[in-house]
Amino acid sequence: MTREIFLPISLNLESYLEFSKKLKSVDLINNKELVKINITNFSKANGRVEPFGALMTINSLRLFARLCSENGVKITLIYTKEEHIKNTYAKSLRFYGSLGLDIGDSPDVDYQVVNSKNFIPIIKTDFSSITQALHEQDEINTISKRMARVLSKENKNLYDYTYFCINEILRNVLEHSGKKEIWYCAQYWPTTIGGKLIEVCIMDEGMGIHTSLINELGDEEENILKFSLVPGCSSKPTTHYIESAPNSGFGLFMTSEIGKDNGEFIIASNSDLLHAAGPMEEYLECYSAGTVICLRLHIDTLKDYNLKNDELINKGLEMAQEYNRYRERKKFAPGLKIESFFK
Repeated sequence: MTREIFLPISLNLESYLEFSKKLKSVDLINNKELVKINITNFSKANGRVEPFGALMTINSLRLFARLCSENGVKITLIYTKEEHIKNTYAKSLRFYGSLGLDIGDSPDVDYQVVNSKNFIPIIKTDFSSITQALHEQDEINTISKRMARVLSKENKNLYDYTYFCINEILRNVLEHSGKKEIWYCAQYWPTTIGGKLIEVCIMDEGMGIHTSLINELGDEEENILKFSLVPGCSSKPTTHYIESAPNSGFGLFMTSEIGKDNGEFIIASNSDLLHAAGPMEEYLECYSAGTVICLRLHIDTLKDYNLKNDELINKGLEMAQEYNRYRERKKFAPGLKIESFFK
C-alpha cells in the first residue's frame, strides 16, 4: 500500500493550508505504508508561487520527512526532469533546490543582489556567523539592506518600511529561535495584475514561539501568537540592542501593525497560524517546525514612514504599560489567563 500526496499547482496561503492538512493526516505511528509526494503537476503547470507558500511548503515537507525517518516510514519525492519543467520561476526561486533536488541552485548558494530583479530567491543563512560577529546588529543590517534595495526600487519610503520590518524580524529570530539557520525570500509585484505589492517571508526551524515564551506564559494554550506581538512580552533580554537598534522589544508589534494597516501579516509557529489584515484576524492550523513570518505591503497605500513610526511607538508604549499592569495583576492571581489582557 502507498499513500500519494500531490503538491498544489499554486503555492499561496490557502493552497498551502490544504496541502499541510494532507501531510498532517498521515498516521506515521500506526501506518507504515510508503508515502509519495508528487510534485509533477506543480512542475508542469505555471501556477503562482508566493514566498510564504513556498517557504511554508518547504518547512512542512522537511518536517514530514524527518518524522517519517524517525517512525520508520519510507517517503519518496516524485518529480519531473528539468527539461520538462514549465514552472521555471520555481526553479529560479530555488524551490526545487530547497527540496534537495538537483534542479536550479541550492538555497545554500549566496546570492548577488541585482536591483533590476523583482525577487530574492530562497536563501538559507547560517546564523552562527552573525552571532559570532563583533557587531552582530551590523550583520543583520547588511542582510536587511540587501533585501530592501531589491524590494523598494529606489522608493525611499518603501525602502524605510521594508528595511525596518526585515531588520526587526531577523533580530527576533536571532534572539528566540535557538536554531543556527534562517531561510528567507522576497518578491516585488510592480503591476496591478500581480497585486502591486511586496512580500517578505523569513523562516527558522527552531524551538517555536510557544517554547520561547514558556517562562512568560507557562501552560497557556490560546492566544500565544497574538501575545507574541505584544510590546515587551519577550522572555529574552534585549538590552544589548538598545543603543544600536532602537525600539527593541517593539519589533514584531510594529511590523505586525504595519502589515495589518497596509496589507497582511502572517505568523506561523508549529501547529498554529495567525493571519491578520486590517481589522480581520483569523487563527488557523498548520503543520510546521519553528516560526515563519510573512509581511505583505501594498505599495501605494503606505503613509510617510517617519509619521507611522512615531505613531506606532506611542501606541506600543501604551500597550506595554497595559501589559505591565496585567503582569502585576497576575502576581496576585496566578491563574489569570492572557485572554483577559486582550479584552
